[in-house]
Amino acid sequence: MKSFCVMIIMLFSIFNNLFNLFGSKHNSKRVGRGIGSGKGKTSSRGVKGQKARSGVSIRWFEGGQTNKIKRLFKRGFTPYGQKKKYEAVSVTHVNQILDSRSLPSDVVINRDFLIKYCIISKKCNLPVKLIGNEKILVGRVDDDVLYKQDDSISI
Repeated sequence: MKSFCVMIIMLFSIFNNLFNLFGSKHNSKRVGRGIGSGKGKTSSRGVKGQKARSGVSIRWFEGGQTNKIKRLFKRGFTPYGQKKKYEAVSVTHVNQILDSRSLPSDVVINRDFLIKYCIISKKCNLPVKLIGNEKILVGRVDDDVLYKQDDSISI
């Protein structure tokens, strides 16, 4: 018990001797206290205007012109939860793999094929979509992989 009391006294003596280093603390500049203070009259707010007044926050304000949010076009609405997400795979990438390895001409390009050749991850649960303007050189595309030979294919 006696040693515990001694420890507490030692701690208090350490706390009593703490101090800030010279120059680490500055008093804040008091504004609006006369010309001689250097921050008098307008208190560094410029002259007149909305931002010179107190209690003003001008978020999205663009000086009177129509703000960007109003200028952007509005088109359609798709709730976030209903958007379809796909794992995009390049047809060029698949063709390179088919060229580099001697695969039979009747190879089926499906999810297992893409996982085997490390094109997509095993953890990927999204439907796969082949994207590109090329045709697949050999084999056929299985039903579980979306593929459309089109000029305008989007994810």
